[in-house]
Amino acid sequence: MEFIYTLENASLDDRFSKLCPEALQHLRDPPICLADIISPDLCLGLDLFLSTINSSQQTYTDTQRAILQCHPDDDIPTYHQIKS
Repeated sequence: MEFIYTLENASLDDRFSKLCPEALQHLRDPPICLADIISPDLCLGLDLFLSTINSSQQTYTDTQRAILQCHPDDDIPTYHQIKS
């Protein structure tokens, strides 16, 4: 019951929120336009992130590293970059 109570009373301003101020601002005032994704490397990063979303962060990083070994000139975002 404590867990349910905590969920019901959660807010972006509670002391347990570990979101940075920029993330909080985006949640409170989300962009109203669609993202313009024209970079093939960014699209690959998003596809990779979405396909490994139920895996560990290390899985994304290892896969990104393997791709970059074959294509060193690509600019595939890091896990932290793609997540933000």
